[in-house]
Formats: sequence, structure tokens, C-alpha cells
Amino acid sequence: MAVIHWKHGISGDFNDPADWRGKVVPGATDDAHIDAGASGPITVSVSTDESVNSLQTGRGVTLDILSGNFIDASGTGGANNAGTIAIGAGASFTLAGVFRNRSGVIALDAARTRTSLIVAQAGPSSTGAA
Repeated sequence: MAVIHWKHGISGDFNDPADWRGKVVPGATDDAHIDAGASGPITVSVSTDESVNSLQTGRGVTLDILSGNFIDASGTGGANNAGTIAIGAGASFTLAGVFRNRSGVIALDAARTRTSLIVAQAGPSSTGAA
């Protein structure tokens, strides 16, 4: 598992390795950290199925899920969502774990087709004594 950071100050495609530090696109076991840096608002577009261990967005960031299913298996990790996660018509965002949405926005666009925000249980919970 690795923490993979977006290059500061640029908009681009989530799947473009050149837009990530170290030129590695985060995968299912990685923590994706996207923040805008000092240069202002940025948009990171997603148009295919993607899966990350955790997702953190900074203020001024829009993660624009245009199509497919974006899976966040462990929420925001130890930080917060401070940006916007925009789920386009027909796309879905599946999340599990603890998702801290301090100052961020999760926006659903279901104008023409089904759009989904799927909140999954992180794991079994137990109550009571054995």
C-alpha cells in the first residue's frame, strides 16, 4: 500500500500517470491524495471503473466521476474530504470505511440516468458479550 499524491495545481485525467507524483496511478491498495495546492481550483476527471484504498480531496478540488464506478474501500483514511466529489449521470461512487466530509461536497447528478452513491458496511460489527 502506498500514498500517491496528485501533482499540485493541474487539472487532468485520473488515469494519466503523468498527473500523479512518481507517475503512478493509484490502485485498489493505494491511498489517493488529491489537493489543489496554491494555484487554485482543479478538476480531476474519471471515466472508467476505479478502485482505491482511501481517498482524500483538498479544498478547491473537484473529483468529477463522469462514468463507471469509483470504489473507495476505506473512506478518507485519517483525513477529511474538503473538495467536491461530483457523481455524473449514470456513474456511481461506492464507499466503505469512515468517510469524513468536513467541508466537502458530494453531488449527485441524476437528471437523465441512474446515479448512485453506495455506502457499504466496512466490516462485521459485534455487540454484546460472548
